[in-house]
Amino acid sequence: MKTEIRNFVAAVATLSLLASCAQTDFLKGQSDSTSAALQNTRVLSDHDIIAKRYENTAKELLVKAEEREKLLQHYEDKSYLFGRRGQDFQAQAIAMARKYNLDAKKAAAQGAFHRRMSEFAKGNNAAAGEPLRQVSSR
Repeated sequence: MKTEIRNFVAAVATLSLLASCAQTDFLKGQSDSTSAALQNTRVLSDHDIIAKRYENTAKELLVKAEEREKLLQHYEDKSYLFGRRGQDFQAQAIAMARKYNLDAKKAAAQGAFHRRMSEFAKGNNAAAGEPLRQVSSR
């Protein structure tokens, strides 16, 4: 009898936990056209914001790469100070400078992409006088 009660309580507790963690967003349904228009307007400004963020990241990465290159020059000029570890420091500085430069190029490319998306969206909106609509995949 006690084990049946314990099993029942455990089952109820488990079901209540699952019910409380369930997502209910699918019940909300479709939003009206005004909120879709506001969302499209927000997307336009998001591309500008994302482009600026990527461009700032690229600038920061280039600064870090320059710092690593200066550090590499220091390691090469004063290699006698670092002994055997000097070559390891040089290799690490070269690798990090290369990585920062590559990441800066990638970030700049992403920034340029989002800048083009923003300009494209602004051009289409200015010409059409209406917000962008998502194209269905039919």
